Amino acid sequence: MKILGLRNTIIASALALIVGSCINPPKDRAEKHNTFWLPGGGLEMVQPADIAVMPFKLRTKDTEIPSGELREQLYRGLLDRLYTPLPFSWVDTGGESDAELQVTMLRWDRKDLSARGAVLARAEARMVKGADVLWAVELTREVSANSFGGDARTDVGVAEMRCAEVFAGEILALLPVRDAMAAQ
Repeated sequence: MKILGLRNTIIASALALIVGSCINPPKDRAEKHNTFWLPGGGLEMVQPADIAVMPFKLRTKDTEIPSGELREQLYRGLLDRLYTPLPFSWVDTGGESDAELQVTMLRWDRKDLSARGAVLARAEARMVKGADVLWAVELTREVSANSFGGDARTDVGVAEMRCAEVFAGEILALLPVRDAMAAQ
């Protein structure tokens, strides 16, 4: 009888471990890949076309953020999502737009850049029209320059630019594609 009880206890413990590991992702993984939807909505109803990609705001002690490259990659990526990004010269001089894409960088951790070609990035991204937040998200990602293939670690500058491209793509992947038919 005691052997059967011990066997059941071992099986129950093993099942609890398996179920517990499925429910909670490893802490390390969760810290490197998070998405939180922030208050905001209505992007699907408004369907803005001409988008101003605003200069990045920084709320981090990390000073070596390639914000120009990130902004450029967001500009290019908006085209794939059927938005029309406005020229930076227009945006930076106060030109009008249907909406603004605003990004605030919260973290750009380069500690693994030279060793692994990776950066841990965290940002808030918002699409706003006037005072209305149409779409908003906060995301954390460990992005790797090596996702393009090859070994990007040979040049830290190139690796960081590739990480910026990947992170911009992660932001845009969360932005709904514009429905030009719904906008008419």
